Amino acid sequence: STDDLQRIYLTLLCHPDRPLQRLSLSCILTYKVPALASRQDTLTALLDDTRWRDELTQLNIAEIPVDERADVVPIIVRILFGIMLERHGRSRGADRRAAVLTALAGCSDDDLGLLAGLMLQPINKDRDLPSSSAYTVHSIPESVTDKQLLGFLNLLGDVLKNLGSRLVQRWPILLSTLLDVISYAQGRVQAKKADGEIEQDVVEE
Repeated sequence: STDDLQRIYLTLLCHPDRPLQRLSLSCILTYKVPALASRQDTLTALLDDTRWRDELTQLNIAEIPVDERADVVPIIVRILFGIMLERHGRSRGADRRAAVLTALAGCSDDDLGLLAGLMLQPINKDRDLPSSSAYTVHSIPESVTDKQLLGFLNLLGDVLKNLGSRLVQRWPILLSTLLDVISYAQGRVQAKKADGEIEQDVVEE
């Protein structure tokens, strides 16, 4: 069950709840991975409500040695992803995401592929990269909430603004998912219009 438990810990490490992230990190650290053990103070500080911003300004992902990146960078990306998803005031959230994305700029392009993958869950986690010749609309899973869709759109805007040029290889899947969301939203509008819930002039505006 070790592999299953590790997957659970990694999933919870992305959750926008710091106490839950801290518990997940403590479980991951019990595996005594040397590269993580040597950075335990840094990782725990990133999840400290009072220390995380100072620690973030000192974090330089680009300086992590090549032989340690596979163990360390995915953990940092997941921690920072959860921090970006925290629900606070709109302005504070935008400032927090900007600070996190600045730190994530130290990732390699391959490392940022993990960030794109996390963004697509749960909307599009199992979808393959679209071909260059065709695009097909995919339905949005019923389990996805409107808040999750709005969160994806807000985060996508910030990520493309700050790291767009670094995610060129992921643009097809990100933009395809964006079109899926737009199609879903248009379908909702048309359905409500047909039911008389939306006035024609409001739809046109």
